[in-house]
Amino acid sequence: MKNKYFVTGLILFLLTSCENNKIHYLDHSRWFLYEENDTLIFKGDSSDDSYIISQISKGYSVVDDKVYYEHYNAVYNSISECLICPITGFQRSYDGVNFNMYLETGSSIYYSDETIEYLLGDTILKDIYTLEDIPADTINIKVKAIYYSDIYGIIRYDMYDDRVYELQIE
Repeated sequence: MKNKYFVTGLILFLLTSCENNKIHYLDHSRWFLYEENDTLIFKGDSSDDSYIISQISKGYSVVDDKVYYEHYNAVYNSISECLICPITGFQRSYDGVNFNMYLETGSSIYYSDETIEYLLGDTILKDIYTLEDIPADTINIKVKAIYYSDIYGIIRYDMYDDRVYELQIE
């Protein structure tokens, strides 16, 4: 008899706890194209920046023990001539993207949920996240705008000294 109550209670618990959980998935058809150790080159007017992709991770953020938001992260490791390249990575979550940028004291994270269309090479990309007018009041922040695609990651960044770097795709 005890086993019958235990099984009934377990089933009721599982039904009620699973039914209240909400999972927000990313669109996997637009998943980040690059893998660990891929090299990305950003062309500028007078110089290029290049990065190796590393530490790609995927997981879920949990809110109130019932709502789950899928996310993935990627780190951009500089391999170009810049001693302190401005971009260090991003985290793409269900409702936007967080950008990490270099500061002498660590990194700073900025969030964007604004989207536009963007011409990259001969391709018009839709749903491009933009982060513009990044505050320059911190002396080490040199990036004033970032453009991001779910498939290509960071596709462009603009510097405060008017240099513009754009991802080169084949």
